[in-house]
Amino acid sequence: MHRSARYIAHRIVAPLACALLFLLILIVPNVWADSSSAAKADQISRGEEATVDPHHDGDKKSGDADKTDKSHEGKKTDEDKKADKGNKGDKGEKADKDKKADKSDKSKKTDEGKKADKDKRSDKSDKSKKADGDASAAPVPAPRDPAQRDTSGSSGVAAGRIFTSYITVGENDHVPCTFQVSEDGQALLGGGTDPAIDAGLTGKVFIPATVIDSAWGDASYSIKQINKRAFDGCSITSTGLLSYKNPGGATITSIGEDAYRGCANLTDTDLKDSMVEEIGAYAFSESGITTTGLARDTRITKLPDYIFNNCRNLEKTDLELSAVQLLGNYAFAGCTSLKNTGLANNEVLINKDPEEDDKTKIATGCFAACAALQDTGLAHNDMLKVIPDHAFANCYRLSSTGLASNTTITDIGPSAFYTCCDKDAKTGLKKTGLENNSTVINIGDTAFAYDKLLESTGLENPDCAVTTVGEYAFQFCSGLSSTGLENNSKVETLGRWAFGNSGVKSTGLGNHTTGVTELESNVFYGCGKLTATGLETNSAITTIKTSAFAKCICLTSTGLETNNTVKTIGDSAFSDCFDTTNKRGLTSTGLATNKTVEKIGKQAFYNDPYLGSEGNADENKGDLVLNGCEGKLSIGDQAFSAASAANESAYKAVYILCEKEKLKIGKKAFDYFNTTLSRKYIPSLYVQGSWEGTESYIFGRKDPNKSDNDESIYEVTPHTKKAEKLIIMNPLCGMAAERTANTSKALLSYSYNRSGNVKLSDTGGDDLGSFVAEPGPKPDLANHDIDPEDTGVTVDPHSFFCATVIEATFTDPDGWPITYPKKTSDGKGVSPHPYNAVGNEDDNYTTLTRKCNLDPVTFNVTFDGNGGRSRDGKDTVTKTRVSYGGTTFHDLVGDFKRENYEFLAWAKSADEHWYADDKVEVCNIQDGSVTLKARWKSEAAVGLRVLSKKKDSTDPLGGVSYVITDSEDSDESHYVTDLYTNEDETKKVDWPLTSGGDGLITTYWLKPLDIKAGESEDDARTYYLHVVGVPAGYDAPSEPTVIVVSSAGVTVNGATPSIEGDAVKVTISYGKAPDLPGTGWFTGVGAAALTEAGASIAVLSIFAATMWLMRRNGTC
Repeated sequence: MHRSARYIAHRIVAPLACALLFLLILIVPNVWADSSSAAKADQISRGEEATVDPHHDGDKKSGDADKTDKSHEGKKTDEDKKADKGNKGDKGEKADKDKKADKSDKSKKTDEGKKADKDKRSDKSDKSKKADGDASAAPVPAPRDPAQRDTSGSSGVAAGRIFTSYITVGENDHVPCTFQVSEDGQALLGGGTDPAIDAGLTGKVFIPATVIDSAWGDASYSIKQINKRAFDGCSITSTGLLSYKNPGGATITSIGEDAYRGCANLTDTDLKDSMVEEIGAYAFSESGITTTGLARDTRITKLPDYIFNNCRNLEKTDLELSAVQLLGNYAFAGCTSLKNTGLANNEVLINKDPEEDDKTKIATGCFAACAALQDTGLAHNDMLKVIPDHAFANCYRLSSTGLASNTTITDIGPSAFYTCCDKDAKTGLKKTGLENNSTVINIGDTAFAYDKLLESTGLENPDCAVTTVGEYAFQFCSGLSSTGLENNSKVETLGRWAFGNSGVKSTGLGNHTTGVTELESNVFYGCGKLTATGLETNSAITTIKTSAFAKCICLTSTGLETNNTVKTIGDSAFSDCFDTTNKRGLTSTGLATNKTVEKIGKQAFYNDPYLGSEGNADENKGDLVLNGCEGKLSIGDQAFSAASAANESAYKAVYILCEKEKLKIGKKAFDYFNTTLSRKYIPSLYVQGSWEGTESYIFGRKDPNKSDNDESIYEVTPHTKKAEKLIIMNPLCGMAAERTANTSKALLSYSYNRSGNVKLSDTGGDDLGSFVAEPGPKPDLANHDIDPEDTGVTVDPHSFFCATVIEATFTDPDGWPITYPKKTSDGKGVSPHPYNAVGNEDDNYTTLTRKCNLDPVTFNVTFDGNGGRSRDGKDTVTKTRVSYGGTTFHDLVGDFKRENYEFLAWAKSADEHWYADDKVEVCNIQDGSVTLKARWKSEAAVGLRVLSKKKDSTDPLGGVSYVITDSEDSDESHYVTDLYTNEDETKKVDWPLTSGGDGLITTYWLKPLDIKAGESEDDARTYYLHVVGVPAGYDAPSEPTVIVVSSAGVTVNGATPSIEGDAVKVTISYGKAPDLPGTGWFTGVGAAALTEAGASIAVLSIFAATMWLMRRNGTC
């Protein structure tokens, strides 16, 4: 038990006791502080000054009082006793008076007594800190150091608390001033929302190092920061930043936003000799300072936004002499007396963008509206790379950008030099500096807008590196006469309104063949001096966007007449291009000869009343011509809607030369209003011949709920009251040709809407006849037979019966050009142009050629295998609707096979033309039929191998000479010459052949007869093998060996021979001749000799003779 008790005491009770004691140490002071705070609050509510019990907080903190003996509050106690002292005694009296003004007389006296007792105690030695006494007379401890105050509870320092203390302004050293408690327990001069002092007070400012919050237990706070708006709009003449140089003065290290804003009497920032390291935005804006105080200052490296904004007395920035690296936005904007930016030779200011460290730049708007500034300082700055937004905007005395000598700037930001010109256009910027610059790449939006004295863009510089001209970049630059793009090939983008309302007379796009491919919206809008678009020789631009050339009142042509790249004309692109005063304007769209534009936007040529009023080399007066692109065209709403000076459209006809299926027209595209304000539209619509069959064309939306119908109607034969005339420009409409069944003829059908003479021909130039067309009120329909057997008609079967083209040539009977219309209203001929004339341009449009396709003759073919079979095993194959000359026999029917035969050709009969792998041209009758029979050749060709040997022996006999003839006669004239000594048929036989030591001779190839068309189908061929010489002492046979070769096989002397490999083998034995004097040849009776020789001939059996039937040679 004893050991257990000790264990519990040591391991459980002791730790619990320690924990309880620790909690008491934490809780009791807070509870006591709460009670003290409550007592103080109660005293304040009764009009008494709060005190702290010296036995508690006072004893604990009394040591701090000794630290404040040299503070202003410590001095006030002595001066209360000595009325003849200086200004600091006055401050104590003023403080007491301020308190008395707010309390009753009784409470005022009590406060003064308590205050005196407290001040006396503050002068005593450290030993009196713990003296005891009556509670009512207890000494009050000095204000506690804010850093030692408890901030964890309600009784601690309240961050953000506003209180009033005093500073010195001029001769007044007791000026009430608002302070705010900071998070770190210091006092900020000013409450952060309103000025800290009376704005009307004037004089130099002295800021004490510490201030007392008498309403918060006389808490003492040090001052190191000027709060926001502390002296906003005040009349002070100094900043108070140099207070630290005087005894008891504050050392200020931070200035808040708007701190000295609007201090008109302030002439110096005092930054040069101050301890300030951080400054807020607008700190000195709109003040009267004449110097920044930055010269040779080493503490301030960053200037915030608007710090010196609108300081109208400031003449220089001193940036070049400062340590400033980062410059805030609009830092010196509105400094109308500023003459030096401090950028020249400045190697400290870098202003790097945190996201683009390599882009050093001036801050946005930093020198905007500096009316006295004439030089940017950039000419001698090699650190900066970007001129940002509004950097020098509204500097109307600026004479140079400095870019001409600058070698580092790459970007000119938006509005960087905006309105650098006074309102009377007497002074301002005349050059961009780009005329000698090779580093700037981007010109930002509105960069030089409203610079009315600007004479050139600098883009004409051949070394200019600019690729992008931003939106509004040169808008309202009325002094500009050229864009500078004439010989520029680097600019790739022109932003919206880039030259809008400027004075340019030329776009410079004529020679600008690369780079810019789209003209952005309003890019040349309102350029009243512009006389040409430059599109006539431009080969890069594909799109003209909204209002790009709108209100260019001096334009007479779009330049599209010779352009071959533009595809899209945007909405209002050329609208309102007219000058009523001078009675001039756009007279031609340029589309009469243009073949690339495929989209015309809404109101693209809206309200251009002079369009169509003049003719030119490409179009007649009153004609609107629209070609489209490859048959495709889209026309927007009111695209050509206008009213001329006479309140009617100058256009009398519209020519649309594209496919109907690819045409889209918006509502009121060709509308105008006459003098009665009734709706009208251009009266005649001419379309190309491909519209044949169209009776009417309607476009525009129809709204049954609106009385003003948007529909436009054009009809071939107008029968609708509001319809206008639709004319199809083709005197030979709907021309077509087809084959006539069961004949070799063709039928041509056509219609016509003009009189004329017509001559026909085909692809080969063959004359197919002629006729006269005489149209009536409606287009007449007609047919014409083309008969290849007619006299006077020459037809080449290969051109007429195959697929061909029928060509009709139309001529005007009067010899006039074939135009639509044919005559003008006064009876004169209409000037022909490619859009209104349908004739051949080479002969002045007096002839017209129209073409149509004629399909080939088609027929049926039956193929008879004649003993052979098709690939699918059929004896006969029939093909229907075979096109004349359209394919080959092999492609049509494939291969027929016959064992031991080689296919030769197809033929109607043996005595007619044979067709091998020719084009199938066996019938010229449409829908006719024909049968073809296969022709074959035997594969019986063989070689011949002759063995000469001695009779009754196996020994070969050399020196035997042979010839082969085509008859029994061995005369040389009958030698067979188409035989060879090798299988490859490269060595022809030279008769006779003589056996060698092996007794052999060999020759190739013995073949059956070649059967020709019309010959007998028996292909047997007979060869005669003659012995023309034997060695001395041997007999020679008197009769030749007869060899017959046919597709049926081979025989030797009527018997079937043996075959070795690829050759027939014949063995001839030679016996000794009778020993007669004077002869070495056997000359016995032929029959007896043959009988004796035949006894020695060994004819071998056939071994697969039919397998070696080679080399063609037979027919059946």
